[in-house]
Amino acid sequence: MEQIVQLNDGLYNAGLLGFVRVSERMGISLENERGNSLAIDFSMFEGGAFTEAYFDELCDRYESQTKYAKLMQELSRYAGENPEIPDKTDKDYKAWVTSVKTKLESASYKAAYEIVAQQEAEAFDFRPLIQKWKTSKDPGEQIACVPELYEKMKQYGRTFVLKDIVYNFIQPYWSGIAFLNKTKNKDAFAQTFEDEFIAPILSYKPKKGKKVYHCLQCDAVLPGAPTNASMAWINDVGVDVKRKTNGFWNFKIDLATCPLCKLIYACIPIGFCGMAYEGVFINSNSSFRQLLQLNRLKPDDSTKGSFATIINTFVMQANQKEAENKLDNIQVIRRTKNDNGNWEYRVNILSAELLGKFKQCKKSLQQLITISPRLHRMTINEVLDGKNLYPLLYRQYRGALKDKRLLGIYFPVLCIQITMFASSDGKEKDCMTEKYLKDVKKRGYELQTEIAKRLNGKNTVTLSYGLLNALQAGDKNRFLQLVMRQYLSLSLPIPDLFIETITDDEAFRAIGNAFLIGLNEEQK
Repeated sequence: MEQIVQLNDGLYNAGLLGFVRVSERMGISLENERGNSLAIDFSMFEGGAFTEAYFDELCDRYESQTKYAKLMQELSRYAGENPEIPDKTDKDYKAWVTSVKTKLESASYKAAYEIVAQQEAEAFDFRPLIQKWKTSKDPGEQIACVPELYEKMKQYGRTFVLKDIVYNFIQPYWSGIAFLNKTKNKDAFAQTFEDEFIAPILSYKPKKGKKVYHCLQCDAVLPGAPTNASMAWINDVGVDVKRKTNGFWNFKIDLATCPLCKLIYACIPIGFCGMAYEGVFINSNSSFRQLLQLNRLKPDDSTKGSFATIINTFVMQANQKEAENKLDNIQVIRRTKNDNGNWEYRVNILSAELLGKFKQCKKSLQQLITISPRLHRMTINEVLDGKNLYPLLYRQYRGALKDKRLLGIYFPVLCIQITMFASSDGKEKDCMTEKYLKDVKKRGYELQTEIAKRLNGKNTVTLSYGLLNALQAGDKNRFLQLVMRQYLSLSLPIPDLFIETITDDEAFRAIGNAFLIGLNEEQK
C-alpha cells in the first residue's frame, strides 16, 4: 500500500523532515520525489527496521548532549587500572561522588534499571551494584566498584541514552503515549513505539460507509472515529477530545490524523535541530530538497546559544543571491522555554532583506559569538523579534558598571544595531558608520586615559552613570553638559564629533553609546 503526503504547516513539515532523515538512515531515499510531495510505501515499516532507524537517528543526533555522556566521562576518572585513591575529606572527590550519585538515583535511570533487568537476553540488575557503591564509606571500596559499574553502563548504554533523550529531546514536543505513557515508562522502547505508531499503519484499513472522517493533513480516510485519533499527545496542539466536552459549544472534532501522519508527527524531534535543550527548525514549503538544504545543521553540545548559533551558521553560509532568489519569508520555528520555564513555540520570519542585513553584520556577529555566545544569542533574539538593541545595551551597561566590568564587548552589538535599524531613507550617514564610531570610541578611551592619569580614575564611574542616564532618557543637553564639564575640568579641547548629536537623535544614540563604551574600555 502507498500513501501520498505533502508539505503543509511548520510542525508537520518538521515531522516530514524527521521522517525523511529516518528513511535515509534505512537506505531508502525519498529525495528523488519531485516538488513538495512524497509517496510512502507501507512495506518500509515491516520487520522493525523503521523503529530501529528512528532510535539510531535520535542517538546519533543527541547522545553527546545527554546526562549519560557526562556520567561516563565522570566514571572514567576511576575506571582505569590502579586509580589514585583520594582521601575521604577531599573536596573534589566529594563533589564527584555527589554528581555521580545524583545521576544514578534519578527517576529516569531507576526506570532504566528495571528495563535492563527485564531484558530477555543478557539481563542485568544494576541495583545491588549501585547500592554497594553508595553504602561504601571508604573511598577505596567505592572506587573498587567503579570499573564494573563503568563497563555495565557502557554495555547497556543505549537504554540510558534513550531515557535521557526521551525526557529532554522528545517530551518537549509530544508526551503521554508510547514510552512517555506513565504506565509504560518501564517497558522496552522499541516495543512501545511499535505498538503505538507502527502496528496501526500495518493494520490500516480505511473505514467504509457514508459517515467517514478524513486526516487533516493527507486527507486519507480514518480507520475509525476521530476520537481515536486525537492530537492531544502533541504538545500545544488541540485538546483532549476524550475528556468532557460540555465546555465547548457545538463541539465537533476536526483535528485527527491517520496512522501514517501520526508517525510523521512523532518524528518532529528529529526534524528540529536540538542544541542546549532548545530546538530550531527552518521551514519552507517550496520543496523537500530545499527543506533538507536549509536544515543541514548538526547539534553541537558545546554550544550554549543554540538558536543564535544556527541562525549565525545559516547567515554565514547563505549568499546574497540565494537570499534574493530563494529565501524570501522563511519561517524559523523555535521550541524553547519562556521566562516562566514553560515550553513554547516562537516563530520568526527570515526575509531576504533581513538576511541581507545579517550578511552586512557578518564581522560583528563573528566577533560577538567569540567574545560572548550568551550576548550573541540575546542580540539575535532581539533582532528577529524586531526589537531595537539600545534597551538591551543599556541593561547590559548598567549591570557591567555595577559589577565593575568593562564595556568593550558591547561595541559589536552597537555596530549590529546601526546596520539592522538604519534610517528609513536607506542612506547611511557619515556619523553612523563603523569607522566613524570607532573614532568616537577612541575619543572616549582617550578621556578615560586622561582621567586615570590626573584623577586616578575616580571620576570615570560617576561620569559613566550620568552619561548612561542621559542616553536612556534621550536627554542630549544633559549628555553634552556632562561631557563638556569633564573636558573643561581637565583643560582639554572638546572634540567636534559631538556637534553631530545636537540635531540628530539617531546620531546622538550611536555617538553617545560609542563614547560610553570607549570611556569604559580596557586600558592597553
